[in-house]
Amino acid sequence: MKKLEVCFVGIALLFIGQLNAQNWCPPGAEWYFSYAEVSTGQVGYLHVEYLGDTIVNGTTYQILDRFLDAYDYQSQTYYNGYLNPIYTTVSGGLVQMTYNLVDLDTIYDFDAVPGDSWEGHLHTGYYTYEGILVNDTGTIVIDGVPLKFKSVEYVNGVIFPEDTLIERLGFLRLTMQTIDAFWWDVGVYELRCYSDQDITYQNPAYPTCDFILGLEEIDNAIDISVFPNPGKDRVFIEANEQFGTLHFELFDVFGRLVKQENLISNTSLDVSDLSVGVYLYVVQNSKGKRLSSGHWAKE
Repeated sequence: MKKLEVCFVGIALLFIGQLNAQNWCPPGAEWYFSYAEVSTGQVGYLHVEYLGDTIVNGTTYQILDRFLDAYDYQSQTYYNGYLNPIYTTVSGGLVQMTYNLVDLDTIYDFDAVPGDSWEGHLHTGYYTYEGILVNDTGTIVIDGVPLKFKSVEYVNGVIFPEDTLIERLGFLRLTMQTIDAFWWDVGVYELRCYSDQDITYQNPAYPTCDFILGLEEIDNAIDISVFPNPGKDRVFIEANEQFGTLHFELFDVFGRLVKQENLISNTSLDVSDLSVGVYLYVVQNSKGKRLSSGHWAKE
């Protein structure tokens, strides 16, 4: 595994309570993201926790600590480590991020309207996008709290062409520091869970926020195919072995269950009543064991 170098910024941290707007980093905010390193076979999760605020040269920054927990297939051992903190600053609906409290990158614009865009900063040897374009906006209510959301696309994005941005949560498919989302062979991607003092969100694709896929579960994994993807009025579900009844669930981008049904292996499901968009599917066997999960798009 790559060594995680920890740097300490020589500043006095002054925790000043909650001065930033509530669209980002309310008290108790924390995130869990999935993590994978392709070349060495490491999987796990990244835990990001809001610690408080600090003022540097008159600017208020939110301090976000990051912790990595992962399983290494080669050594068959578990790993955990502390990564360098990141800092964000808020001005209205605009959220910017920095590693060094000097150079700022815009990561979110919660006030953007359809047609607005901001410059992306993800560019590696493998993946690139040229900016983030807002296609649609709306409001979703989570635990009684109304939150703005934006349907966005990564211009020329080759991995995730579309995403959803929600106040407090951030992107659902990439991390807040998108430059780290696909860094060489490392992927920190897809929001698993978010919570603060008011709300809780959990991606239904993950049984728990801190779930690490271990070696035993990989060896016993069942090959499930969901196709065509993208599709239109009917989706087909096939398994490489017969497992009797399968429980199929389909969730929208906000984690709301929109369709569920018990299916016989190698069968199909009518989805003609669903709106065009990206959905998350989860397939379980009759005993509730998760066999597969992923994204399915309706066109």
